[in-house]
Amino acid sequence: MDLRATEFAVVDVETTGSGPNGGDRITEVAVVHVKGAAATTAFEMLVNPQRPVSSFAARLTGIHWDALHEAPTFGDLADRLLEALDGRVFVAHNVKFDWRM
Repeated sequence: MDLRATEFAVVDVETTGSGPNGGDRITEVAVVHVKGAAATTAFEMLVNPQRPVSSFAARLTGIHWDALHEAPTFGDLADRLLEALDGRVFVAHNVKFDWRM
């Protein structure tokens, strides 16, 4: 496989807290397409988590409920996110955490 010809989807998410088992949800999703030396933002959106953001997460990310309450829910944007990932190698900065979310 020629990695210079491979297109990657580099994903990062921000959340309301530390994990889905505690009811935490996604507050932001970003996808950057990388191919060779070129990088392009393909998707970036705030997400209404339909629950409060923990004070820890708000301090860490700078994302507060007042920025999220009118944002689309994850279900509203999931198809657009899947399009940004389709046919590309999934890469995440903290994959164990991001994939669980």
